[in-house]
Amino acid sequence: MERVVLVGLAALRWAALTWMATVLLVSRHQLLRPWLAVLLVAATVAYTVLATGWLRRSPARLMQPRVVVGEIVLAMALLVSDGWAYGADHVFSTSQSLGSVWPLVAVLDAGVGFGGRRGAAIGFV
Repeated sequence: MERVVLVGLAALRWAALTWMATVLLVSRHQLLRPWLAVLLVAATVAYTVLATGWLRRSPARLMQPRVVVGEIVLAMALLVSDGWAYGADHVFSTSQSLGSVWPLVAVLDAGVGFGGRRGAAIGFV
């Protein structure tokens, strides 16, 4: 059962990454710091590729606390850095952010790795 969930999370990671890249491409003219947005997307690509490789070789590694925490930290970086990449007006607007979907994967991963209650608490934060 865990493997099926991890495969689903991998698919969601790739879909969210595709969405993030699309949002970045469409809204590139609004960026104040394009280098930051590109750096964040590159970090997300690197993590997604790494996590996909671990899924194939060692799925249990994806549920290790340090890996789950790493994904949560990356998700938080996407959310917090959105305002720096686009500017302060972008943060509380109706525009799509860099981390619009991808952090959901981190919350779901926390639920798998740490249990439902801890995952829900992380999602709340």
